[in-house]
Amino acid sequence: MRVPLTVADFLARGETAFAQSIAAVDDPDQPASPVPTSTFQELGGRVRAWQAGLDALGVGVGQRVAVVSHNSTRLLELLHAVPASGRICVPVNFRLRAEEVDYIVSHSGSSVLLVDPELDDALNAVTVPHRFVLGRETEEQVMRFDTEPRPWAEPDEDATATINYTSGTTARPKGVQLTHRNIWINAVTFAMHTR
Repeated sequence: MRVPLTVADFLARGETAFAQSIAAVDDPDQPASPVPTSTFQELGGRVRAWQAGLDALGVGVGQRVAVVSHNSTRLLELLHAVPASGRICVPVNFRLRAEEVDYIVSHSGSSVLLVDPELDDALNAVTVPHRFVLGRETEEQVMRFDTEPRPWAEPDEDATATINYTSGTTARPKGVQLTHRNIWINAVTFAMHTR
């Protein structure tokens, strides 16, 4: 029997083995309103609420979701929620100029853009079918805590999980696709060398 190695495994393991242990502590000084300290069980619930919200928006398997955010609990949630449901996460460096972000969002084919509040005005010209500013208001608009997300029917470890853009030193940034297996093996390698 072959079991695909996917991003969903990480959170499932955390919820099973460490349900009441702390999973994430948000920076109180980040641009968006901080998320309260989360256990693995709470993190899992928020991840599923993001997934159900993306379902409600009609964002399907294989579609891209771009996120322009500082390191935050919401970014962590989206890095789990998007690929664990068969979608592709496009994390974008918040330090990039609006033109660069616009290029990445367009080039990646993202249908959703989530941005930190401090970047809202600067990135206003970036157009996508669904655009949201991260924070409590967006959570009320997008997240669905009362709905179970659609399961990813056929998890595939060779499916693209994220598209990360290079710095583009010789030309425009280039999208590097990481599969679920790439991310899984990388995480295991780091775990083997951590004490």
